[in-house]
Amino acid sequence: MVCCEKCGIELRRTHRVIPALAPDAGHDWGEWVVTKPATDTETGEESRTCSRCSETETQVIPKTKEPISIEGAELVLEKAAFTYNGKVQKPSVKTAGGYTLSVTGKGDYTGASSVARYRINPKSTSVSKLAAAKKAVTVKWKKQATKMSRSRITGYQIQLATNKGFTKDEKIVTVKGYKKVSKKVTKLKGRKKYYVRVRTYKTIKGVRYCSKWSVLKTVKTL
Repeated sequence: MVCCEKCGIELRRTHRVIPALAPDAGHDWGEWVVTKPATDTETGEESRTCSRCSETETQVIPKTKEPISIEGAELVLEKAAFTYNGKVQKPSVKTAGGYTLSVTGKGDYTGASSVARYRINPKSTSVSKLAAAKKAVTVKWKKQATKMSRSRITGYQIQLATNKGFTKDEKIVTVKGYKKVSKKVTKLKGRKKYYVRVRTYKTIKGVRYCSKWSVLKTVKTL
């Protein structure tokens, strides 16, 4: 018991509350120290320690190499046309048709490239037999029944001419239906040597995608 020295009355015991320090207010941080240097390809790390409580905090050091922007860069494909084969191809596997491709930067690159266009064409076919007639030729070829996704080719095209460059007396005949394997081409010149080739085609949304032409064969009309 404690009493007042002047009046002898007992003094009440009291205490004073000291508010807690706000988070981080009581730290006495040292200098930042690099614990992992940054490089061109990897970020680094640095840390500092409180001299009072030994608490440590860290932060990331950015890469020393700035990201490279590919915004609007021209995208050029080594091949702009592919033949459907049902297997993985570059840039991708799809049915016959036209497609677009672009690249978005990641990691050391930022932005997006330009758009490149490519196409996948149907498989080709070959001429199996040519039969001469009077001012006419009957052309036979191998059926191309490969399924591209859910559909097959639309049909075939036959090209005839009296020279290898197909610039003289040229004639092109379109045959619809993948099951067709022959066609008699009439109104040709009599007793003339004709060069003949065939290709397949598929029409998608009004656009015709064609295969490569078959190997040339020749026939002389009657």
